[in-house]
Amino acid sequence: MSTSRWDRCIYHLGPHTASFLREYLGVAHRRTLLIAGAGFDPRSTAAAELIGTIAPGRVQGFFLREERPRPDAPLVSRADAHEQALKELVPGSTVERVDIFAPDNAVVGGRGAVRLVNVLPLDDVTDVFVDLSAISVGVAFPIVRHLLGVTAGRGLRNGTEITSRFAWKMISSPWIEAEPRRRATWTPMHPESNG
Repeated sequence: MSTSRWDRCIYHLGPHTASFLREYLGVAHRRTLLIAGAGFDPRSTAAAELIGTIAPGRVQGFFLREERPRPDAPLVSRADAHEQALKELVPGSTVERVDIFAPDNAVVGGRGAVRLVNVLPLDDVTDVFVDLSAISVGVAFPIVRHLLGVTAGRGLRNGTEITSRFAWKMISSPWIEAEPRRRATWTPMHPESNG
């Protein structure tokens, strides 16, 4: 019987995420790699703030800044602010830019992100957390798939068992319902908007 590739993943939503991380990262031997988005999304800094507070000095940040042609100036300004905040929340972290589109408009973000993640040293890392809340799906899923493949064969090294875990942290807004429904319904992104 084969196991699903996602069996080694951990999924947490909302307040359960913080309590899980406090308990799990409270152990001093854990060395964490946090991969997250460094863009305009207001959720960009939430995971870094939480993990950086729980495991100061034991977390390495690798943040991806998705680049698209002709971005709006206010979005770029917000992304700049979030990038600076991430560097302060996780000292020594790295921010890499990844082009989402090639010059011919082909979508290349996922491949570019995997290329960047592929060179990260994982030997001293006990846990990898991928915060999906501020990364495009076309970038996030190739990263997770790649990391699952890279870490699948890791076992005992230097007497320490290496386990890689992926916490998919989706910070939910109050207007997003996470319940299955028989019929799809449309809800505006922001409840105060008119459509």
